[in-house]
Amino acid sequence: MLNARDAMPEGGTLRLESRQMEIGGSAAQGLSDLESGRYVELRVADSGLGMDRDTLDQVFEPFFTTKEEGRGVGLGLAMVHGTIRRTGGFVEASSTPGQGSTFRLLLPLSEDRSRSAGRLSASELHS
Repeated sequence: MLNARDAMPEGGTLRLESRQMEIGGSAAQGLSDLESGRYVELRVADSGLGMDRDTLDQVFEPFFTTKEEGRGVGLGLAMVHGTIRRTGGFVEASSTPGQGSTFRLLLPLSEDRSRSAGRLSASELHS
């Protein structure tokens, strides 16, 4: 969200959306390596400066940044991408210069919600 803030130096709109969805069959087309199942989709969209195709193609590369020196090292989006992919999820970015950017993240839902929330039962604490 810091990137969205920086992309809107004169202000703008930041929109966050989330929903649960089922991925399978035709819904999985174009979502590389995504297994069928239940996911949470998170979209972060801004009305900022947007990115051209060359910038968009590099946005998840480590150490790539469009910020001036001292304002960023280009690791934030690379870490997001790596973390999401390691959890079995998917992340993509879309953008139009002058119209803003949208980041879409798909995270697999855990069947055991207590573990995914970081809570352990008393028996798990003693094992």
